[in-house]
Amino acid sequence: MRIFIGIPFSEDIRKSLIDVQSSIQLISGKSKNTDEENLHLTLLFIGELDFNQVEELHCSLSALLNNVSYIKTKLTRINYFEKGNKKIVWVGIDDEKLIMQKLATNIKHAVEKLNIEVDQRPFKAHITLSREVDKLDIARLSQIEIPDKDLCIKQVIIYQSTRINGKLTYLPLYTYPLR
Repeated sequence: MRIFIGIPFSEDIRKSLIDVQSSIQLISGKSKNTDEENLHLTLLFIGELDFNQVEELHCSLSALLNNVSYIKTKLTRINYFEKGNKKIVWVGIDDEKLIMQKLATNIKHAVEKLNIEVDQRPFKAHITLSREVDKLDIARLSQIEIPDKDLCIKQVIIYQSTRINGKLTYLPLYTYPLR
């Protein structure tokens, strides 16, 4: 199973992000938008695990996240990563106090203690909106308004990334409510 640990968003936040995606389409050529139901923040990408490893991961995260408080933050800015001659457009999350960074680091250490290899790229709190974006008008990208809404992070989820009828789908396997 292809596994990652992430944070889901409320319907209200997802709808706001879809509006931002619409604005991106107006200032770019071709792109692949993240489907609304797949919008999330990845805390840690893990990759392929078997059933027993997922169960070990579940036990470890249950203990780790048992006393973690919910996180209140905001969407911040829009930006992009370069990938070849295309771009990946994302919205950042306010992590000035490094709360998200600490959560991601703690999860990463817990997973590594299980002798599971993890993605070693540094954590950057962001939500991927569009992939394979070409002909992006970068000057206009910075002018896209990001909704000024509180983002209340109330749970962490172990997701399985799979394809169902050819469509990329993120299936929640285990959910950990934050208090």
